[in-house]
Amino acid sequence: MSDLEEELATVFSSMQPILENMVYEITRSIKIQSVENQRYVNHTVIATFLSGVTASVLQIVGAPSSDTNDSNLSVAVLTSLFSSLIISSASAALSLLSISWIQTIV
Repeated sequence: MSDLEEELATVFSSMQPILENMVYEITRSIKIQSVENQRYVNHTVIATFLSGVTASVLQIVGAPSSDTNDSNLSVAVLTSLFSSLIISSASAALSLLSISWIQTIV
């Protein structure tokens, strides 16, 4: 019985560094994933905030006037604001998609 105990002790002592390294790698990987998830969450919050600001500005600016000089400028401003709204909304959606994609891999 003591031979078996000695063999098990040597096997377990040889496995200890491997297990310690594995625990270290797993905890490091979890920390990295947590940081990546937080980055995507921050990106989603900022993109959603900018979408709300752009939508509010679009409501304030309103429709273009009938004057041709002001009309061209206001159409350009509205076009850039609407493009900004689309881009920030798409960015928020892609960030949420990235979060769910990263979480499903693990």
